[in-house]
Amino acid sequence: MQARPSTASHLSLAVSLVVSLASCGPETSTTTTESASETSASETSGAGSSTSTPTSTSTSTSTTTSTPTSTDPPPTGGVEVDVSGEFLLSVATIIDPTHPLHFLAEIEGGYGAAGGAMDLTLQALAVDLQATEPNPELVGAPLELLGLSLSEAGAFELALTNHMIVGAANPITGSDIELDVTLTGAFVNNDSLCGVVTGEVLAPLQLNLEGSTFGGVRVAGVDALVPSVSACEQG
Repeated sequence: MQARPSTASHLSLAVSLVVSLASCGPETSTTTTESASETSASETSGAGSSTSTPTSTSTSTSTTTSTPTSTDPPPTGGVEVDVSGEFLLSVATIIDPTHPLHFLAEIEGGYGAAGGAMDLTLQALAVDLQATEPNPELVGAPLELLGLSLSEAGAFELALTNHMIVGAANPITGSDIELDVTLTGAFVNNDSLCGVVTGEVLAPLQLNLEGSTFGGVRVAGVDALVPSVSACEQG
């Protein structure tokens, strides 16, 4: 007849099982914790890569923005016709068109698609261009007119208000005269201009100058005058 296991043996076996189970539990927890740490590190690394991407995008945008500056077209409407220089300006009055008044006009300026402007200094000339030796001489006080407007076609308006011309520059009567006139005209090209005169002589007699004309040609100075032009060419 076999002997039965004692109560002490049963208790010893139970204790061994409990100890075995207890030793397995911490290993599972440790493995889980390490796995979570690896996952967290992986996410942190991914977040770092995501942060570096916008920096690269910002640099690319800055480079693209600066490109159009070098390809912008140049401004338009600049001076296309330069009329700077000296001109022999002649005014043929309706009183005696065969004996025009002469002036030396010094001009600085020009015009283009957007119009333009000119500065003008005007001084009377004592000269007989029909003589063998004209002997031109600047007489009287010069008249300065600044910032005169020019249209895109070179048109202008020049006002001589209460302007005195000394007798030496008056080939008609030889006496001093006072004018209140407006010259309305245009540049034919950068070497010539012409137009019409309106207004009147104020002294010594009052005379209407309606129907008078003027013209101008480029010269190389007062000592290098050319045949005068005192009206626009017809046709």
